[in-house]
Amino acid sequence: MTTGKPKEYRTQEFSITFRTISKRLFWGFVEKQTRYSKYAIAEPEKALLDWIYLCLQTGVTPSLDEIEFKFVDKQKLIKYAGKYPGTVRNVLTHSLAFEHFAA
Repeated sequence: MTTGKPKEYRTQEFSITFRTISKRLFWGFVEKQTRYSKYAIAEPEKALLDWIYLCLQTGVTPSLDEIEFKFVDKQKLIKYAGKYPGTVRNVLTHSLAFEHFAA
């Protein structure tokens, strides 16, 4: 994920694509330390919302019915979703997967 120009790196074994996201949506990361370096990784709620957002940007309707929600904080997800376009919130709230959060 980047706020700059999208990039793609390809080898025979794999391909890595850096997708662009709006600067106003570039938040929600925690820093992790490995033995050799540091990296930023999205919180589960942010990663889910980014995935929905990026799917919609490419014209794909995300399917949430097989997403594992046990590590997702409902209150944080709702709070974070408020910062995304309505289309992202609609996918989330109209998904059968959202029923996993029944009170």
